[in-house]
Amino acid sequence: MNSSRKDILKKLGVSSALVGIIGTTGAQFLSPIIAKAEIESTVEEVNNINLVTEDFDLTPLYDLIQTGVFSEFAFNESGQLILNISIEEATEQYQLSESQTTLLSDTLEQWRNLTGAQNLSANARLHISGVNIYFTNYDVKMYLSSVIMMGPAAVVAAITAATTLIGTPIAGAIAAVVGSFSAFAICVTVQDALMTGKGFYIGLTGWGTW
Repeated sequence: MNSSRKDILKKLGVSSALVGIIGTTGAQFLSPIIAKAEIESTVEEVNNINLVTEDFDLTPLYDLIQTGVFSEFAFNESGQLILNISIEEATEQYQLSESQTTLLSDTLEQWRNLTGAQNLSANARLHISGVNIYFTNYDVKMYLSSVIMMGPAAVVAAITAATTLIGTPIAGAIAAVVGSFSAFAICVTVQDALMTGKGFYIGLTGWGTW
């Protein structure tokens, strides 16, 4: 990816920090320029570290999605991401390879280990670095278009799996707060990205299309 595009993404990351102030629904309709102007008057400094999916090999995620196992993801009464069947049953039923079983297990483990950060308040997010993962429109089609038909839990699981594959502390930080967002609203935004030919971003500063 060229430097100019990365610079644009960094600017978008600053803009998206407004999501933490006004809520996730209203922020979807603000232009980056308006959002940037608002946030600059509220926060002295927001350091942005943005990851772009096309910079990483997410082929294992695509392969796992194609097995159909993401249809088994659900949320329990506590809002935790779970599988409706055991890992062993999933491996047998969906004929998963060893590496696919590992990614499935790691995705659940990522969720269990990191969702303790769900209780971060909106204001608290403004005082930490703005960190987002940006899915290009190509990657939205490749990794999220199939799971969106399986429901919100499948979409959240796919995003969590992506952070597992990226494997940096930055990605882990994003996984830690995904659970504090509305899974249904995330699905609506992904659908919007698919329909409008845009990308999708999610992270400590909220989510939206770009």
